Amino acid sequence: MGPHEDAHEGREVSPLPVGTSAPAFTLPQTPSVRVALHGVLGQPVVLVFYPLDWEPLSCDQLVLYQQFAGEFVRHGARLLGVSVDSVYCHTAFARALQLRFPLLADFQPRGAVARQYGIYRDGQGVSARALFVLDRQSRIRFSHAYPDFLNPGVDDLLTTLEALAAEEAEAAKRPYEVSHGEDTERVEATEDMPHGGQL
Repeated sequence: MGPHEDAHEGREVSPLPVGTSAPAFTLPQTPSVRVALHGVLGQPVVLVFYPLDWEPLSCDQLVLYQQFAGEFVRHGARLLGVSVDSVYCHTAFARALQLRFPLLADFQPRGAVARQYGIYRDGQGVSARALFVLDRQSRIRFSHAYPDFLNPGVDDLLTTLEALAAEEAEAAKRPYEVSHGEDTERVEATEDMPHGGQL
């Protein structure tokens, strides 16, 4: 059985749950460029784990994400693909499919980051097909592993990013608050307060 066929066999995985702090990692994008998770935080991050470059469904999935690149940009999100392929394989794959978002090589040690996220399949030596959305604080806000024969599409990702944007908009409307231990005091400026007055 070839590696692409093997990657389609069903295996149980346990992706990190929503609310978990995303494990930090640094992976190569090219022989000379490495991408660190902490370097892209401060914005939502979409992690796309997939079994293998050139595997037909992975091709369809990643091309779909490239087609929706404008939507990810609109939500201020950074899209990162991750598989166990080498940087050289990624370079050829991205060029052939005209992918313009980073593909990271979880190659050495093989699948180390996929293991951290609970979606590595030891029997096949590949990652499960899985999606994670991280918020600006690196908390996992969406987490799901899919059957390898199923293209996850973009709906789950865009729905989560829209929810994050709504939360941020709501938070921006709240009055400025100063926290004192367990008590929270709302601070509001008044025109009657004398200059240098104490709140």
